Amino acid sequence: MTNMDIKSQGTINKTEWNNLVLSSRQARFYQMAEYQEVIREVFGYKPYYLILSENNEAFGVLPLYVVKTLFYRKLESVPFAEYGGIISNRPQSIEFPKLIEYVRVLMADNKLDYLQVNGGLGIEEGYMQDNFLKLNFYNYAELDLSAGESGLWEAFDYQVKKAVNKALREKLECFQEASYGSVKKFFYPLYLKSHHRLLSPPLSIKYFYTCLKYFNDKMKIFFVRDGKKVIAALLGFACGDRVYIQYIASDEKAHHKRAVDLVHWEFIKWAVNNSIQYFDFGPARYEGQLNYKLKWAVKLRQYNYYYLFKDNRQKQALPEPLTPDSGNLQFIKKIWGLQPVFVQRLLGPRVRYNLAK
Repeated sequence: MTNMDIKSQGTINKTEWNNLVLSSRQARFYQMAEYQEVIREVFGYKPYYLILSENNEAFGVLPLYVVKTLFYRKLESVPFAEYGGIISNRPQSIEFPKLIEYVRVLMADNKLDYLQVNGGLGIEEGYMQDNFLKLNFYNYAELDLSAGESGLWEAFDYQVKKAVNKALREKLECFQEASYGSVKKFFYPLYLKSHHRLLSPPLSIKYFYTCLKYFNDKMKIFFVRDGKKVIAALLGFACGDRVYIQYIASDEKAHHKRAVDLVHWEFIKWAVNNSIQYFDFGPARYEGQLNYKLKWAVKLRQYNYYYLFKDNRQKQALPEPLTPDSGNLQFIKKIWGLQPVFVQRLLGPRVRYNLAK
């Protein structure tokens, strides 16, 4: 048994925090200190940055946020993120009963109902499922880049190669530019159109500006241009030996030119040439999304949510997460689709704040 100490901070020591995060192969940009600054600055949720240590040596971190909105009263790791939870280079040293007691005190102090951990990939699954309630959600798609460009191209489904070659025959041009200007001029207008088409409330442009402010050159945006018009964009983040894709945006009228396939391939080639080991396509939430990602020769990994209630009543029903098939989300989309575009852009960030997603 270790002598684990838990310290809660309102601000982050960036170097200490990121060193611990990057010690894990499962680290994502969502868990880095920079993203915690984004959440704090854009959304204003109250943070608890937990540091786990032994003999004054830190061996784990856990970012937590108080989410009190129209829909939730919960502690979450991490809102507006597919991945959260504990990151530790010595998970065997974690005293889970002590950690759980500490978290329950935070929930009681803030009058919250439960803790929600998204993904929970920072330590081995066994530790998580032994100490938290698990909801097997869906899978996430991961591409190992060790085969190099030629090996990857050979492994891709014929439909991917056909689509990329079609885009090249259309003389589409791919370029990379992550700047305030490119976000405002190219990415955000496409992002708004895509979210309007998908009946999804958009994030504010401030969110993307703030990501760029803190992540700087770790934030990557690849664009595809048809003549002078940008018709597709792929935004992702580099973290350790992994790239994670966060948003795809495209012009629906140009889908037949297969710009989305081309922009994925160009981003993958960039990752290979920059010694990145894994290209994370993110969760596959529905059949169409799953089928698209499988064409890229990905491996599917299990993706879970983990819960801890404010007391020991383990028989409580797990909260219903927002999924494409959930009744709550379908209702929100139905109402949202009735709103004009300018209303969606104005109110979208507020809706997203209340959804914490």
